[in-house]
Amino acid sequence: MNIPPYFTTKKGKLTIITLLLMLLIVARKIENAPVKVYPTVTTHPPSDTLSATNSATTVKGETARVTRVIDGDTIEIEGGNRVRYIGVDTPEMTGDPMRRCFSIEARDKNRKLVEGKLVRLVKDVSETDRYGRVLRYVYINDIFINEQLVKEGYAHAVSFPPDIANQEILMNAEEEARENNAGLWNKCAQ
Repeated sequence: MNIPPYFTTKKGKLTIITLLLMLLIVARKIENAPVKVYPTVTTHPPSDTLSATNSATTVKGETARVTRVIDGDTIEIEGGNRVRYIGVDTPEMTGDPMRRCFSIEARDKNRKLVEGKLVRLVKDVSETDRYGRVLRYVYINDIFINEQLVKEGYAHAVSFPPDIANQEILMNAEEEARENNAGLWNKCAQ
């Protein structure tokens, strides 16, 4: 497994240690927290609902129609809300050319997967990010879109505690993409 050069520096190692400590703190808090059950919120008639599954269990969440794909990891839904996919990061559409590598392909893949379609939006812990975008895992039927983008090499798996419920799934998808030299792992200098 190739380790990105950043993580071999002192700063990179400190970042890893900090993230691991944060994970331990969050895990301990979650372990001691009471279990909350959230009802399914449907924004469309029941005939339009999706039955998204993950590990043979029904994933509950809200349904919404995607009106526009902003980039590889951000969509706009009916009502104008922007939704940022949790746990993934696709190349940026603007800025440094190295960070733009594969951005158009990621956006186009996201369009193909979700634009104009009814999706199920599943919350982790946080409601929004610092830019006001709604944070969600996105599903269409039994397809976990966040995972699909990572597995096919259109996105990196990233974690921002406390939103880490599917971190292991996404990290495994990234490892598979790297091993298969898929998408950006083939086209972009890492």
